[in-house]
Amino acid sequence: MTDEFTYKSQDIHYLGFLEAQLRDMQGIDLLAYELIQNADDAPAVNGRIASITFDVTDDALLVSNDGVFRPEDFARLQTVASGGKREERGVTGAFGLGFLAVYQITDRPEIFSSGRHWTIYPDAPAEQRIVERQATTEGTTLRLPWAFDPHSAVRRALRLSAVQAEQLDDFAAQLGAAVGLAALFLRQLHSLEVRRNGELVRRLTRQLPEDNGRITLQNERGELETWLLLQGDFAAAAAQLRAQYAWQIEEGRRTVVQIALPVAGQRDPGRLFAGLPTATTTPLPLHLNADFFPTTDRKRIHFDGGYQAEWNHAALRCAAQLLAAALPTLPALLGAAALWRLLAQMAHADALALSGDLPSALAVFWQTAVSSLPDLPLVLSSQQSWLRAADVRLWEKLDGRRSRERLPDVETAVSLLTALDIPLVHPDLAPYFGLLRRPEIGVPDLAIADIADALQRQGLTRKTALFDAPPHLRTLSAWQTLWRVLDELLGSATDRADRDAALAALSPCALILSEEMVLQRPGYVYQGNAESQALFPTAFFPAVAWLHPDVAPHSLPGRLSPRFGARQAVDLLAETAVDRLQADWQYGRLDIPRLFHWLEGQQIEIFADDPTLRWQIRRLPLCPVDGELRPLNELYLPGGFADPLQLAGFIDLEAVGGRRQFLQDLGVAELDFAAYVHDVLPRVLTANADIPSDARHRLVQLLAQRLGELRDDELLQEQLSRLPLVACLDGSFRAATAVYASRDVMTLLGEQIHVAEPVTNKAVAALHRWLGVRQQPTAADLVAALLDISQRQPARVPLSAKRLDVVQGIWQRLADLPLTAETAVLLTPLQQQPVIPNGQAILMAPDRLCLVDQPQVAARFGAAAAHLLTLPQQLAPIMAAVGVRPLAQLVAFEIVTEGPPLPAVVVQERLRERHPLLVKLLRAEGVSAPVDWLLTLPVWQAARMETHDTLTIGAETWTAAAEVVTAKWVPETAVLYAAYAGDDVPWTAVARELALALRPQQPPGGLALG
Repeated sequence: MTDEFTYKSQDIHYLGFLEAQLRDMQGIDLLAYELIQNADDAPAVNGRIASITFDVTDDALLVSNDGVFRPEDFARLQTVASGGKREERGVTGAFGLGFLAVYQITDRPEIFSSGRHWTIYPDAPAEQRIVERQATTEGTTLRLPWAFDPHSAVRRALRLSAVQAEQLDDFAAQLGAAVGLAALFLRQLHSLEVRRNGELVRRLTRQLPEDNGRITLQNERGELETWLLLQGDFAAAAAQLRAQYAWQIEEGRRTVVQIALPVAGQRDPGRLFAGLPTATTTPLPLHLNADFFPTTDRKRIHFDGGYQAEWNHAALRCAAQLLAAALPTLPALLGAAALWRLLAQMAHADALALSGDLPSALAVFWQTAVSSLPDLPLVLSSQQSWLRAADVRLWEKLDGRRSRERLPDVETAVSLLTALDIPLVHPDLAPYFGLLRRPEIGVPDLAIADIADALQRQGLTRKTALFDAPPHLRTLSAWQTLWRVLDELLGSATDRADRDAALAALSPCALILSEEMVLQRPGYVYQGNAESQALFPTAFFPAVAWLHPDVAPHSLPGRLSPRFGARQAVDLLAETAVDRLQADWQYGRLDIPRLFHWLEGQQIEIFADDPTLRWQIRRLPLCPVDGELRPLNELYLPGGFADPLQLAGFIDLEAVGGRRQFLQDLGVAELDFAAYVHDVLPRVLTANADIPSDARHRLVQLLAQRLGELRDDELLQEQLSRLPLVACLDGSFRAATAVYASRDVMTLLGEQIHVAEPVTNKAVAALHRWLGVRQQPTAADLVAALLDISQRQPARVPLSAKRLDVVQGIWQRLADLPLTAETAVLLTPLQQQPVIPNGQAILMAPDRLCLVDQPQVAARFGAAAAHLLTLPQQLAPIMAAVGVRPLAQLVAFEIVTEGPPLPAVVVQERLRERHPLLVKLLRAEGVSAPVDWLLTLPVWQAARMETHDTLTIGAETWTAAAEVVTAKWVPETAVLYAAYAGDDVPWTAVARELALALRPQQPPGGLALG
């Protein structure tokens, strides 16, 4: 089989093609848009301002514009849908296909342009379809005869209805509406007209964009419509898409994006433009123009996927970024209402897109702008300032649609809040409160704390007369307005913690009006009934301010005013000086019976709510006694006990209104013996030094008779022991702890002590012992007596025999006392004072004396005799306690030998030999200390040996004559020395020294027998 072939022709059925295209190109508005687009793409003639006119005549639609057809435009009409215009930069349409829309209304379109007159016969063969004639033309005119014949071949082929004459007026109206919408984004046309048989129906004139980006449209009536024009470009994104879709996206497709925002606001839906309006509307109050890819019907924008949708999405993202970037300038350009309508519609579009009711691409406007909204000054305040969201406050009462109860004087309230410099959201933005409150924007609601801060800024933090308040708050009506606002705000708080915080915020503010027309802080103005106000008038009690009668007690600020009750009355009376209360009572300003009657009416508060009030009331000087006011806690209700001193205070029930039960409930007791000794007696004896002696004796007799009731009460015993209850020899009454039972102690302590009167009554004697009357002198008394004698005795003068006996007696008494830590502290003052008599009866300080514990050593220091004390052994501990050291501790000696000493081998052997016997002897004499050290005791011998002794007491030193010795124990080095030659050991002297080593400061005893 050979590869032979022939060509066959293929053509298109033109009318069938038209019929298919016209299915998607219906509508007078679409026809107008296509013809306006063609006119906007056509070049102007002689630089004239381009215009287009639609004249709906009775026989044809005449469309005239100032542009001209170029040869390539005629050529494109010859090749329908060639797409050649799309490759041309700077034009909107793809001329050739859009022109087909004219067949909706005509069967024979005619074109007059560039000296040509074309008539197109769509039902003719291709080579005869266009008839061209030469003609004189100006600009371009399309004549579209109405297709009135329903039976024409073209109508039947296109399956379209014929035009009816009665439709022509409606066609003119539709064209008028279409040119109004189409005028915004045209590039060359500046004037668009619609006429009916030459009569003007609609005219729109586009004024050139101003420097501030505004474009103005003027209609045939001279009315102006201003739009803000924003322009951006997505060239970078477009380049990426062209690289990705090189064969689908032509180079001539423009990347410019334009947004038109109505300056005066717009109620019609926004629309997407692809040069001219499409049927795609949005909730946004703006029009958006870009070189979108439309759907096949050329009415809507394609968002469903593929390269066309990606291109369109890129254009929308660019528009969203353009709008977000322009936000800082929009307040001044659009005004508050238009701006927030725009933002509200952006949020609404986002919500519709998320729910699937709008293309998701339209959510990009809100999602791009929302993050910057809180940080931009976009909210108009009532002070006409543009502020950030966080710096302005929403007051719901301004939104009459949401507020259930609009304050009757809301405008007055706004003016007042504005004067307080509280930035409220402007009332014009009330429709957008819901949006402003959303977390993404975050405008806070007006709160009580905001008003509190404003009042503090204006200095209302202290007591302020109304006439001294800021000018806008100097009238009662102004405050009543503010109080209603505060009360409304508090009522809107549903959470308890929020209400408490709001009330706490008002605590520093002087916003409560008193009867005196003075503004006070909460807590300083009280609510009270007539009786409370009569008892505590401000004139007499300036610290009390009463709530102004025009302030409602149960709403703000009245609810911040505490009720004046017992707590407030008690605090007020406690803070008032006693002499002031006394004067008010004496001059009749303080009615005591009426006050007690009022207090009795507050029993729930006193006895249940605040039990501390009972004892606080008892401490107030409110009870008249002998012409003065005294506290109840110093007084008693009359009872069955008689006061021997006649000084216990009794309450005159008539003076306090005869309210015995109330006083008993307060804790005022009847006077009995227990109350008398515990409460009355200490107070009366302390406060009254001039009580007669006979009364005191009667008191002592009473206490002695009832001692059995007191004996086990140690606290009372300690309390009464300090009271002047003991009669003394000098006629005075003194505390038992300061009195001695017998005058015998005067011998030691002197005449300055106090001695009780002799007591013959056994009961009184028992009382004295229980109270602690001193039977023997104490260490403190003895020390004081010694110090007194020391201070009065001249230095270096011997004591008299009598005084010497006293001093020695005192030391004997001190020696008899147990040496406790407390006693040691009491003895401390004696350590540096001359209080010890030496052998010449001269008082010397302890550190200048030593106690003789080695008489044979003391005998060698005759020159130091004045410093050597020889005392009974029982006085040694007390002497040591005050710092007297024994002689043995103060004497130092040196051993001098004839020649170097040698080991005393004989003595060492004897010690080892006699060691068991020594142990038995020591145990027999009660020495239990180990003595094994004797087995290794160093013992040295010399032919001759002397000791040189030195005594040091304080700063003085004495040296004794050298003494020849035959044996000497040196405790500091634990060495024994012996003087002998050959085997002639001085065993007796060695035994004596060993006894001193084994039992220091004790007699040698049997150990010295060798």
